[in-house]
Amino acid sequence: PLTVRAGKTLKLTAEGEALALLIREHFHGLQAFWDQAKGAVQSYAIGAGDNLMQWLLVPAIGRLRRDKKLLRLTLCNLRTKPIVERLKDRRLHFGIIRKDAVEEPLQHIEICEQRYALFVPRRLIASRGLLALKDVLLETPQATIAGDGQLVERLRGLTRKMGGKFAPELVCDSMGQCVAAVQSGAFAAVLPVKALTGGAAQECVVLEDEALEGLSRTLVLAWHPKTMEVIGDRAKKMLRWFSEALKEASKDEMAS
Repeated sequence: PLTVRAGKTLKLTAEGEALALLIREHFHGLQAFWDQAKGAVQSYAIGAGDNLMQWLLVPAIGRLRRDKKLLRLTLCNLRTKPIVERLKDRRLHFGIIRKDAVEEPLQHIEICEQRYALFVPRRLIASRGLLALKDVLLETPQATIAGDGQLVERLRGLTRKMGGKFAPELVCDSMGQCVAAVQSGAFAAVLPVKALTGGAAQECVVLEDEALEGLSRTLVLAWHPKTMEVIGDRAKKMLRWFSEALKEASKDEMAS
């Protein structure tokens, strides 16, 4: 049996998953052959979180396009675990994830370090004079992302060391929603340093504290080695172009 009933739906058995993987690889290979034979541009699917899409992935793609690289890309806004799963079963060609989330047999190239800061709307602290990290974390309404166990757990550990408890009032489904919560002026949030830019950032006090360094993550471009094997030289060339563009995009952001 390739499927088994789970409530009102069907899900694949282990044998069904294995067959789906074989078929997916087969069609990837056929598509790569067809594109190459016709001189068509190869298509790639790339996964990343919404915040990484905005400050790193899309600028890197723009850099490639300005350099006259021919691309056809599908961007998939996903969290870390689904990206890893889709890389492993080859539903994604590439993914941008934390280095410590990489699982066998995935391979990766390091791109940059993602640092975090506490973004606080000025209106929340204007009348209270709160500027210390401890005071802001424990005494202002906090927004955070659900499901990102590592970040939230580390914040809980940090506030425990400060003698308090991390108790966010708003739990969001994405980092983009956390950014919107800060922009509303009603919530503070620990966000990637590049989460807010321009005028939005000017409305906030950005606290970069030594205590937040433990939240930093090394970001990598990950892929399954079978992807390179099935698609061949075109995928390897894309990997080289893409990793270089991501590194350059990250340097541009740090410089700015």
